[in-house]
Amino acid sequence: MTRIALRDFKGIRRGVVDLAPLTLLAGACGSGKTSILEAIMLGHGFRDMLPGLPVHDVLSRMRQGLSSRGLDHLIYGYGATDAVQARVAFWRGQELAYLVTVTSEGNRLVIRVAEPGREGVEPGEVLEASSERLQIGYHTRIVAVVEKYTGRLRGEGFRGFIDVVYVHPKLLDSLMKYAYDNWISLVNAGVTATVARWISRIVGNGGYIDMTAEPFGAGTESIYLYSDKGMRVRLSDMGECTATLAAARLAIDHKKPDVVLIDGLDAMISPELYPALVEWFKTLVEKGVQVVATMQDSERARRLARAAIENGIDAAAYRLSLPGGMLTVSSL
Repeated sequence: MTRIALRDFKGIRRGVVDLAPLTLLAGACGSGKTSILEAIMLGHGFRDMLPGLPVHDVLSRMRQGLSSRGLDHLIYGYGATDAVQARVAFWRGQELAYLVTVTSEGNRLVIRVAEPGREGVEPGEVLEASSERLQIGYHTRIVAVVEKYTGRLRGEGFRGFIDVVYVHPKLLDSLMKYAYDNWISLVNAGVTATVARWISRIVGNGGYIDMTAEPFGAGTESIYLYSDKGMRVRLSDMGECTATLAAARLAIDHKKPDVVLIDGLDAMISPELYPALVEWFKTLVEKGVQVVATMQDSERARRLARAAIENGIDAAAYRLSLPGGMLTVSSL
């Protein structure tokens, strides 16, 4: 993806963000950072992001307090009469590749998708065009119907044009389960040993050399790290943020998605550990995986982007603000 444009999506009336192989989005709470990640998730479609975890469940879970597990929050103003259709448009290179519209129709949200495949389409064309013109010009098709307040989904579980993994502490259990269910494959590929050594750098001690997955009683499972001295520690006992990063890397290095979305990165790792983070990002980008992460601290985002660029990663960092619902994007 090289660009994403949004209209009447969540808190964003209008917004355009250019994307690099590594993009860092910084800004205060309410500046639109997470909304952009959630918009990108729509490019995945409503199939499973991880086994048993479809995208529409992730979108509901992240905003559960607002919408009772429904998806009405995808419309600006939660279905206000002056904004009844949200749009998310994706570019690949110079080509407008994919367009998702979410229309509020009574107590339903109707999800439509188009694949224009057209070069030279500017964001203004998509953001300002009437709904009728979009539907005629881009041959949209209905792919899902969602009951706004319950989240019940009817449709084809449509496959989007990208594979996405979303990283957030609220999804730690799903990330851990994916790793546990694919453990033999992870071990055989050397992923567990790589992540164990990497986590040693993240926590600054431990000397971990590999990981093991074992039953933990009462039908539960657990993942352990062990050191060259025989010390074992349960991953979930290392703190939520460290466990989330470790479980995310296990899942992502195995699944190899097209796009990795990390929400609240600066809450998960301190600046002195950025070299270890950059090492992982470089590995992902070299394999063609795009990374988009949010941070609250603009200075930390600038510092991380600079470290990435110094290590040969094509990276961009932006400060976001959302005055009056209009997304403002400035380079750091």
